[in-house]
Amino acid sequence: MGEFLGWDASRSAPARPEPASPDVFQFNRCRLDARSRELTRAGKLVAIEQRAFNLLLYLIEHRDRAVSKEELHEAIWPRMILTESALTRCVMKVRRAIGDDPRRQSVIKTVHGHGYRFVAPLESIKPPAAHG
Repeated sequence: MGEFLGWDASRSAPARPEPASPDVFQFNRCRLDARSRELTRAGKLVAIEQRAFNLLLYLIEHRDRAVSKEELHEAIWPRMILTESALTRCVMKVRRAIGDDPRRQSVIKTVHGHGYRFVAPLESIKPPAAHG
């Protein structure tokens, strides 16, 4: 007899996967909220372009390693032609938004000939679980 591949009644509902990372990150007097897509610095909301926000979040989520320019291109600008100067400008906008000195690079370090790495001490905050 064939195997039944339907819904398992012993489980009340399909499990929702846990997010891969926390929603809120704090570093260098900044707070990035991935869910509300807000960046604050010293308690004040910072205006930041969508791609710059995505770039910062991507670097934070992959902070365990240097991220290549090619990987950033594929992750942030999929199916688009991107010049190296456009990527450099986007990194410059992120650094300006978070107060990172491009000479000291205490938050985002340039890995010459490769890409960038998020290097600042980071505190990750999970939001409280919703009660339902």
